[in-house]
Amino acid sequence: MAEAYLSEHVTSEEWRGDYLGIRWSVRRWDHPDSESPFNPTWNFYLWVSEQQVPEGCWPAYWLEPERVDEMGRVFYPDQGTLLGELEWHGGMTYYEKHGLDGGAQRVEAGCDYAHLWNVERGVSTITFEEVLYDLQRCIESLREREPGLLWRCRYNGRYYEEGEGEVEASGTFLSHEGAEEIAKWRDKEADK
Repeated sequence: MAEAYLSEHVTSEEWRGDYLGIRWSVRRWDHPDSESPFNPTWNFYLWVSEQQVPEGCWPAYWLEPERVDEMGRVFYPDQGTLLGELEWHGGMTYYEKHGLDGGAQRVEAGCDYAHLWNVERGVSTITFEEVLYDLQRCIESLREREPGLLWRCRYNGRYYEEGEGEVEASGTFLSHEGAEEIAKWRDKEADK
C-alpha cells in the first residue's frame, strides 16, 4: 500500500458568528513547518445572501468574472465594486459565489493579514480580537453603503427589516419573531 504524500503541514482554526445581521467567519492558518514571515496568517470573511439584498441590487454582489486564466481560475474585479470598497484590512483579497444551480445564492468575500506591513509588525502578534475589530468595521461599512440590507436573525436564520427586531449588546440581531420562538420553546421546556 502506498503512503500518502504530505506536501504541506497546515492547521487552521475557525470562528463563526453574526454581527449586525451579517454572517462572518475568521480563520487563523498555521504552517508549523514553514519559515514564511506570513506565519500564522489570519483571514476574515463576510457572507451575504441574495435574500437579504434589496430588490434590484444583487448584481452589485454577484459579480461578473473579470477574466479566466489558463488554469481555469476565475478572477473578479474588486476595485470600483460595492464589496471592494468596504473597510477591509488591506483590501478585499477573496471572493467566491455559492449556489450556482438555481437555489439560494450567496457570496463570500474576505481579506487576509499577509501584507508587508503585517510582517514588519510581526504577524504572530496579531490577535483574534484585532481581527474581530477589523471585521466589525468592515460590516459597519457594508451597512453604511447598503442601508436597505435585511438583517439575519441569530435564532432562526431568516431575514428581516431592521425595525422587526433588536440589535443585542453582542451586536447580534434577534428578530421579534425569533424572540417569540425562544419564549415558546422556553415555556415548552419549563412544562416538561
